[in-house]
Amino acid sequence: MTRILLTIGWLAGAAGVLLTLVAGAARIAGYYWLGSFSTGTVLLGAMGVMLIGCLGFLAALSTRRGADGR
Repeated sequence: MTRILLTIGWLAGAAGVLLTLVAGAARIAGYYWLGSFSTGTVLLGAMGVMLIGCLGFLAALSTRRGADGR
């Protein structure tokens, strides 16, 4: 289970960073729309995807047990 949560965390984090870079570069270049979505909406979606990644890592950390078994 921990391995699945870590994979979700890594994939969602990478997707969020990629979306942030694309939307930020488009906004700086003067493109305010990416397809039918505004760049602000894409940035908001990227933040949501990164939040899913953070929650995946948090869940993985909370399921781990220490060396003493507690």
